[in-house]
Amino acid sequence: MAQVPSRPDLVEELRRQARNLLRAAEAGDPDAIERMRTFSDRATLSASDRMTLSAAELTVAGEHGWVSLPALRDQIEGHRRLRAIADSPTGLEDFLTQAQALLSAAQAGDPGSIERMRAVSGELTLSVAQDAVARECGWAHWAAFSDRVESLRRIFHTPRPPADPPSPAMILDWQERAVARWADFPVEAHPRPIVLTGDGVRLGDRFAGDSFKFVESDFKRAFAFGMIEGAPGVPEEPVALLRRRRRPDREVPGGPPLLLTRAERSETEFWTDRGRRILSAWRIESSGARGVIWALDEAARGKCWVPPPSPDAPERKPHNLSLQCATLLVDGVTLRVRFRGELESMVAYHASVLETSTAVCVLPVESPLQNEARATASWPLVADSHSRELTVRLDRPLGARVLVGLGGHPVVVLSWAA
Repeated sequence: MAQVPSRPDLVEELRRQARNLLRAAEAGDPDAIERMRTFSDRATLSASDRMTLSAAELTVAGEHGWVSLPALRDQIEGHRRLRAIADSPTGLEDFLTQAQALLSAAQAGDPGSIERMRAVSGELTLSVAQDAVARECGWAHWAAFSDRVESLRRIFHTPRPPADPPSPAMILDWQERAVARWADFPVEAHPRPIVLTGDGVRLGDRFAGDSFKFVESDFKRAFAFGMIEGAPGVPEEPVALLRRRRRPDREVPGGPPLLLTRAERSETEFWTDRGRRILSAWRIESSGARGVIWALDEAARGKCWVPPPSPDAPERKPHNLSLQCATLLVDGVTLRVRFRGELESMVAYHASVLETSTAVCVLPVESPLQNEARATASWPLVADSHSRELTVRLDRPLGARVLVGLGGHPVVVLSWAA
């Protein structure tokens, strides 16, 4: 999920971006048209609704990791409420008092209180009352609610000096690590291998909107950590594919596994480094979720080229350097790369480019000349809240090479329609 922004005027700013996007698309800008088509297809909009302000707002919201601008506004309001709780001297004590009062009323036989608690569990205990209060605040359970509040208290009440911009040597080191992962990519192969921009697993469209309440629930925890079980009759392959999401270096949390109830072979679109492509996949249904899960099947995975994992991590975690996508112009050497960064009035960026015979790494780097303006900002800056763009000219045509960002992750390259 996208980071919750703290700027109060961000929604209005994104609406302005949406109006500019719609004007560009109406003027025939291929990049703007493709951006709107991508999110219109994802939202299954009708043909008459695809070139409208609503579609443009949906596109801008989606590019920032949100279902819609109203959803972003609701998240900002929720973030403000959490910030108020974190800043309060009493913190969670008021909500704990509410839970204790709810439990007392339920034990005394109050029908409304009993109903509120039974919506969580049939037991009349303090932990159930706490979960009931947390759910009424928009959280799946008390532990998630309290952890988030405590996290915000640490974030907002722990002094942190501003980080220095990365040095040129550090940037070069990150880029060399990134392209090294693609040293063996077969650029001369025909057909060119498929390069996925994800892990071949994605959630279906119905996970958008209200159903995304699952993001703080047992569903997300089980899905993210590969805690998967198959019901009788479910083939083993989709179960094994989802279990691969489990990383050995991460401690698996407690909680029930995700039960797959049905899986059938089908096909759907996945993002590759050269745009969307229809590939064979498992269509998976699970208990407790309205949407479906799509997992690229083994046959399609055999056509993909996956780089080896990075042998070691950078000494310092980078900031503001991840690419979203790029557009390759008709000359084959000019790239327009889009990334999430800070306001244009606050921070300038330049592109650092490293080319090899198999890969091209582009990293947006903050210009030191703008750091003073950033340091004197009166509101907390959020690094990934604004869509920014840079134009890069390569030494030779991109061809079959892979465009990569930080960590060697492949980036989607869309071709400019001549």
